[in-house]
Amino acid sequence: MNPGYAGRTELPDNLKALFRPVAMMVPDYALIAEVMLYAEGFEQAKALSNKITTLYELATLQLSKQPHYDFVYNGYELVTLQLSKQPHYDFGMRAIRSVLVASGVIKRGQQ
Repeated sequence: MNPGYAGRTELPDNLKALFRPVAMMVPDYALIAEVMLYAEGFEQAKALSNKITTLYELATLQLSKQPHYDFVYNGYELVTLQLSKQPHYDFGMRAIRSVLVASGVIKRGQQ
């Protein structure tokens, strides 16, 4: 089932026939971030969403693979760097969403 799993086995043909094929795509994080920023009240959401998603893509590619970075929403701080026991980075949509929601909270607090 999971192509990345080393111990995976193929389903038998009679069992495969009971399932429908499903196509999946990588989500457009920039578009999702843009909509979330608009929802939080940002007027320059398109430019900001491109910058935020580029930042997270570059962080994923360029930071070391050691398990001590954890970019999470912590209270009202946008991004904190703290020790973590997680064996991976979380630069996915959950992390981006946390930053965007925190940005909206800060923006509403300044008005």
